[in-house]
This record gives sequence, structure tokens and C-alpha cells, in this order.
Amino acid sequence: MKNQFIRNTIILSVIALLAIFLPALLIQFEVINAYTAQIITLSGINAIMALSVNIICGITGQLSLGQAGFMAIGAYSTILLTQNLHIPLVVSILLAGIITAIFGFLIGFPTLKLEGD
Repeated sequence: MKNQFIRNTIILSVIALLAIFLPALLIQFEVINAYTAQIITLSGINAIMALSVNIICGITGQLSLGQAGFMAIGAYSTILLTQNLHIPLVVSILLAGIITAIFGFLIGFPTLKLEGD
């Protein structure tokens, strides 16, 4: 049962990552337009979010309501760093991950002291 779950998780992860990176290649070779690529990319992002909820709630059995909030912090940080501070996109994505991790630690330490749901 566990091997089947791991296999299904790997398959879904590969499909989600392809849905994010494949549109960039298809636009580069002028196969699809930007609107279609945006729809495919958003589908991949939502698939990755669904996988993260499945891992937290399905495997560990824990109740977690923070994935969407942390995704929003990372996305908003990326936008602010790229547009306002004119940092390159790749660097701002890495910095946004660090910023989101800091917020995760700030919220996580008090949360670990709670008991029950």
C-alpha cells in the first residue's frame, strides 16, 4: 500500500512540474500563446498545492490550514522584490522562499506548544 502511494505521489509530482515548465518551452517554440500557457501554469501550481495538502493531511494525519497563507506570502514577496527592488526573478524567488520560511518559523514555534486541534 505504501509503495503504491509513493508511486502515485511521484507520478503526480512529475505531472505538476511538467505543467509548470512545459508552457515556457512551448511559448519559446511558438506552439502555444501566452494565455494558454498561463492556464496550464496555474493548473500546475494548483496541482502542487493539492499535493502538499495531501502530504500533510493524508500521510501525517495532521490538520493544516497554512499552505495557502504561506503560498500567498511567498508570491507577494516575489512580486515586491521583483517590481519594487528590481531584483532578478530567480533571486527574488529564492529570497521569497527564505522570507516565507522565516514567517513559518515565527508561526511554527508557538503552534508547536499547542495541544490537540
